[in-house]
Amino acid sequence: MQTTATNSGQASTVHPLTPLSADEIRLAAKLAKAALASLGERIRFEIIELSEPAKPQVRRAVACPREARVNVYGAGEIGVWRLRVSLTEERVIEQEHVPTARPMIQLEEFMAIEGAVKADPRFIAACERRGIENLDRVCVDPWSAGNFGHEDEAGRHISHAFCWLRTRTNDNLYAHPIEGLNPVVDIKTLEVIRIDDRGAVAVPMGEYNYDAASASHLRGDLKPINITQPQGVSFTLDGHHLRWHEWSVRLGFNARESLTLHDLRYADRPVLYRASLSEMVVPYGSPDNAHYRKNVFDIGEYGLGKLVNPPSPLAVIA
Repeated sequence: MQTTATNSGQASTVHPLTPLSADEIRLAAKLAKAALASLGERIRFEIIELSEPAKPQVRRAVACPREARVNVYGAGEIGVWRLRVSLTEERVIEQEHVPTARPMIQLEEFMAIEGAVKADPRFIAACERRGIENLDRVCVDPWSAGNFGHEDEAGRHISHAFCWLRTRTNDNLYAHPIEGLNPVVDIKTLEVIRIDDRGAVAVPMGEYNYDAASASHLRGDLKPINITQPQGVSFTLDGHHLRWHEWSVRLGFNARESLTLHDLRYADRPVLYRASLSEMVVPYGSPDNAHYRKNVFDIGEYGLGKLVNPPSPLAVIA
């Protein structure tokens, strides 16, 4: 356990593996901004998360300095700065620039990419060739692109997008793929490099919605299942420490991995020290058209934690 200061000036005790608080994230952002002042308003944060202490320190229950791992990049630039920040000492401990690195695509960039594509005359014409005139019903879904040796993509930070059609508001757009239409966008400049149009294919228009308003098509011959606990739950949650029966585990969370499990024990016997979905690869495996580029690293390229619980970055680090 460790004592840290809060904004109120009072001391609070936190476990070394407790995720960063909002105040700690703000402090890490402030220190990173000061260290990289040359970026000015162009500074962007890819990730701010707890830099976890070494296992022996945690096992010995010694006072571990609170540190953050911070990745920063400049808007419109290739390259990422990796920083290790001491929240205890309020200073940057380590700083490294990786000039060829690309940060994970940010949620804020999704809408900007879609807007750039929908404003491109080549894309508008491609939609018209498919009988699609209302672009408000079109969804441009930015995907990380990988490197497939295309000369016009070299040295850029690329998004290779797929497109879908909504028949109405809140419709399940993924039931209506616009096949053969793939915009390629430079994320840094929002330049639409090209529109890959492999020929119009009829858009499937079948209804596949599963919200309550559309549930009438679901089967109704099954009896309801009711799960109740009239005497309350059997688990206890003390901060991030979960106990149930003989089990004990510390819960963590970060924007990259989402849920993390720490120091899992049964009857106080250690079972595992850390568990997380450190990487989830979805290889689609189709050689057809643009689908060979679908090989998604949902954690490293998108930030699974942000997708599970989208943050309001400006509210945290402004």
